[in-house]
Amino acid sequence: MPAQSKAQQRFFGVVKAMQKGDKPKKGEAGKVAKSMKKKDVDDFASTKHKGKPEKVKREQRVRNLIKKMVREELNKINETTVRISKMKDVSFAGRDRLQLVGKKGKLGLDRKSVSALAKAVRSVLGRSFTTHEAKLNEAKMVTLPNGVKVKIEFKGITLQKSGKKPVFLDRTEMMTFFKATQKYMKQGLAAGKVSEGTCGYGENGELGEEPAGPHLIKKKMKEEVEPIGGMAKIAKIVKDKQHAKVGGQTVDMQSANLLMKLYNAVKDKDKEKMNKMSEKKLIMVLGKLWSRVKLKLPT
Repeated sequence: MPAQSKAQQRFFGVVKAMQKGDKPKKGEAGKVAKSMKKKDVDDFASTKHKGKPEKVKREQRVRNLIKKMVREELNKINETTVRISKMKDVSFAGRDRLQLVGKKGKLGLDRKSVSALAKAVRSVLGRSFTTHEAKLNEAKMVTLPNGVKVKIEFKGITLQKSGKKPVFLDRTEMMTFFKATQKYMKQGLAAGKVSEGTCGYGENGELGEEPAGPHLIKKKMKEEVEPIGGMAKIAKIVKDKQHAKVGGQTVDMQSANLLMKLYNAVKDKDKEKMNKMSEKKLIMVLGKLWSRVKLKLPT
């Protein structure tokens, strides 16, 4: 996240110098240097002054820090790793992107690229990858929407990002990869598959497996996501203005109110993620929220 003001950029310039060892870690900048990741500090310190005010309100800085932290926590919760073979894995960050890690190289793919990859492989190797080797005269090269180049052969596929080492998947690994993407991204082997007799579109004009109709419209017009599980307890604390136990710890109204403000500010998909958090995980998130709110930055 870039700095919001010139003063903040200068402050983090000092923090960066402390993390590099050019200056001793002392004072408020020293505390920040010890607690923040180098990458986050670099984001602040590298901000250009042009168009930035000299100072911004503390409340806005705190709000931005909280949003960034919450996005990081939600991504961690929703991350799943699947073992493809002994030295190859695919990690899913939600339903929007993945990272494929091979023996030597690694690369990232988004939903659109995964869908394009599945369609390309099926067009060359057949729906169930059953094309006979004799029918595949030569390898086929395709470029995915995100720029990754793919070499499709009978023995498997080779994916390579410009300037990076390639990742090869044999036929068995490829099948495992696509099954994982189908499960965690609703793509992969199911990409491009439309049930016979359907119009092929569902909500928001996306490809669907059933005809678009009133039931999908009603589904889209559903009510806002309500807090459940641990978040329901947090909401009750705010409503009753009475502290209560959550995850084995006592949560006061001020802390519950802070978490509810966050819950109300995020999108529905993130609310659903928060609803799925265990009570202990919510307490961890709340603790990190307070640590960010109490972090003193220059005004």
